[in-house]
Amino acid sequence: MVTPPRIEDVTRHFSIAVLAIAVIAGSAAPALADDGGQPSLRRAVDVDRDHAPGAVLVRLRPGGLPGVALGSADHVFGRWYRVPVPPGESAARHLERITSLPEVDVAELNLVGELASIPVPPDDPIYPTQWHLPGAQAPDAWSLGTGAGVTVAVLDTGISQGGVDLDCHTFVHPYDALTQTATPAAAADSNGHGTHVAGTVAQCTNNGIVGAGVAPEADLMPIKVVSTPEFGEEGTVTAANLADGIIWAIAHHADVLNMSLGFTCVGLTVWPDCSSLIVDDAIAAASSAGALLVAAAGNDGGALAYPANHPDVLAVGALNRELSRAFYSSTGGMLSLMAPGGDVSAGGQGGIRQETVQNGVWGVYSFEGTSMASPHVAGAAAVLRSAVPQATSEAIRQAMLCTSSDRGPVGFDSGNGFGALQVRAAAEALAAGAPTDTEICRTMASVGLVDPGLGLWRLLGAAGGEVGFYFGNPGDVAVVGDWDCDGVETPGMYRQSDGFVYLRNSNTQGVADIRFFFGNPGDVPIVGDFNGDGCDTVSIYRPGESRVFVINRLGDDDGGLGAAEVAYVFGNPGDQPFVGDFDGDGVETVGLHRASTGLVYFRNAHTQGVADHEFIFGDPGDRLIAGDWTGDGIDTPAVFRPGDTTFYFRYSNTQGTADDQFSWGEPSSLPVAGSFHLNG
Repeated sequence: MVTPPRIEDVTRHFSIAVLAIAVIAGSAAPALADDGGQPSLRRAVDVDRDHAPGAVLVRLRPGGLPGVALGSADHVFGRWYRVPVPPGESAARHLERITSLPEVDVAELNLVGELASIPVPPDDPIYPTQWHLPGAQAPDAWSLGTGAGVTVAVLDTGISQGGVDLDCHTFVHPYDALTQTATPAAAADSNGHGTHVAGTVAQCTNNGIVGAGVAPEADLMPIKVVSTPEFGEEGTVTAANLADGIIWAIAHHADVLNMSLGFTCVGLTVWPDCSSLIVDDAIAAASSAGALLVAAAGNDGGALAYPANHPDVLAVGALNRELSRAFYSSTGGMLSLMAPGGDVSAGGQGGIRQETVQNGVWGVYSFEGTSMASPHVAGAAAVLRSAVPQATSEAIRQAMLCTSSDRGPVGFDSGNGFGALQVRAAAEALAAGAPTDTEICRTMASVGLVDPGLGLWRLLGAAGGEVGFYFGNPGDVAVVGDWDCDGVETPGMYRQSDGFVYLRNSNTQGVADIRFFFGNPGDVPIVGDFNGDGCDTVSIYRPGESRVFVINRLGDDDGGLGAAEVAYVFGNPGDQPFVGDFDGDGVETVGLHRASTGLVYFRNAHTQGVADHEFIFGDPGDRLIAGDWTGDGIDTPAVFRPGDTTFYFRYSNTQGTADDQFSWGEPSSLPVAGSFHLNG
């Protein structure tokens, strides 16, 4: 069930900022030269101005032939050419000589400029306490982009300008979805939440007044979708109003949509089980229009809220001042990024500080919550779009994901997403040509094949690469896991004759790094992160009893593990076990595959009971594995078919045909799946 939430990130501390006035300086471009009849120098001839020493710029007279006059010049556009400066000659001297040529109309130095960036640190009085801006690398990115020309829609309680610091902005297309009005004052904020969020996105910066924002030159589009006292219960949003606000934003060409709000997911926690059809349709329209959608993950420490759990929305969790996950930040397989959200329990300056209004009083208030984290990412998206205007929303999304700084296990994890937002790194990656395929940076599963008669392993990387090595003895059962919690999954072997386990911590040939025993002869090994701590362990399935035995630690020194921590009955004798995170909660559980019929069924908890989900996939005799093939945090099945040596992948836990396939290997090989990180 989806219920309207209250906005819960409103613990605040109050202070008044000192006001000051700053003068913003600009620079003028050189005037154009007259198109006279005699060759002349342009105004850009002052050698004290920064210029490129290797070439000068020349405009030919109409009909002038560049090959005759200029030699090996590069055509720029029209009658303009870039003319190399001969070795040993200065650009200024060459400029003087070249103007004497009859074909030359005008000539000038090739001036070198720089971005009109905001100085770091800016002169805003509370900036030294805005730890969250340098914590996300926002100021470091201002030399690359400041959000100019980019519109960020803030779907919230509205935005007001009754303070002193947001007045540099003229709001574009304000809208009140509660009353469906679009007057200039329609989206005024009587709550203060939306104004605080807008300040983080684009607070006026380096004006000597109050504080700074992530993308200070972005345009703000206030869209009121959250109820304020005059419209019923304060702090709630309806699906209809949110959908209306999204459609308004894209109809008026918003580039980025920030939604510091969410609907609580109860029971069924993943999309589309926890969603709204009307909002889904609006999100689909926004994505098709090329907009980037950003939403707060939620503040109850549990499952992601909706729409943050939607695959087309960047879900943002919160970091505290130490840039670790805040205690309240929700988690899940669709969590994208972490950004500063604050923790006011550490004091007023532990929160996110921005100017806003509370109970009619303007001032600087310290808030906490994923509502405060989300606008850091929305502002970052505006910075990236202004830095690389031709970039698509997907490229911007990938740049932020792929350059984030790990805050948990290496790569993606359900508690921290990809990691912490790094705006400067993302802007640089985007300018350099950021990857456009998530598997470049996301912890995605790939496949391998093991020859059980030889102990020969062959592994493929999700982003390319292949390795081969020998490990184990003939007849051992191959397993794959992250034994040392570094985010890289490596080989292991289970000897069914005596229950011995042999694990290696690298995808290379060598002896076992870890040895111990667990279980009885004939048990089948199962491997996974059974408690969500980021580390894999070896447990067993006993076919004769249809019983699962789970233990959340590894042994060493050839010793035994002792009794299982969890044991329960599940499945039918003869079915083959597999393991995966089927609901994106970060905890892997057990499934079973009936090779005779292709039946796949699993539970989402380590308790006895009937299957939570079942469906048919594949043909009789197929060998099943599970992995996160798309990087969305949810494991789904794949089968290796010995008859045609082909892998068939399904991208959802539903019945249907394969979404992808490729041929590889030998009929005698056994498939394995893991995040091998072969691309480094």
